[in-house]
Amino acid sequence: MNEDLKPIYDFEKDWECVNPPKRGGKKQSVIIFNNKVHKSLYRIVDIANQTITFSDVARVQAIKDIDKILTKSDDEDENKKRFLSLANMILDGIKPISMPYVPEHLTCFIENFPGFDKNYPDTVGILYFREEKEDGNMLQAKKFFKINPVGASSARFEEISLETYNQVKSDFCERCEKDESKKKEGN
Repeated sequence: MNEDLKPIYDFEKDWECVNPPKRGGKKQSVIIFNNKVHKSLYRIVDIANQTITFSDVARVQAIKDIDKILTKSDDEDENKKRFLSLANMILDGIKPISMPYVPEHLTCFIENFPGFDKNYPDTVGILYFREEKEDGNMLQAKKFFKINPVGASSARFEEISLETYNQVKSDFCERCEKDESKKKEGN
């Protein structure tokens, strides 16, 4: 945790509702509040389930691919944009925020395998998180996803099993080896 940051408490005066309880005459089942001081922090009130959860969309500060060879692009900002919301959602499940909350910054480590065609969609493994300090703790994630194209009828990120992920990884590495062999034969 960052010692230089002050804890945030769950005082009603510190939150601003971003979606009113009634919209167009219909009651909302989930009401979302934004913290007035720490703008990336949200309080989510699920009325139906009678739960309150918190999410800090800036908790994951960086996405790092553990093997640059396997990325479509060496542009880390592209990967950050692509996987940041997924990483924050997974982190909220692994390490839920409780009050008082001292904002923390973590790096998410992934493996990303670009797809070759519609039968091989992009696949990503969210492997672990590490606190951004010298002796930062590591949190295991081990969540694996198929990435559906934008506009697909199913969810953007669809969770897959470790076995499916390992098969995609194996197929990808095999395909890379074949491509590399073809290049050598051509030279």
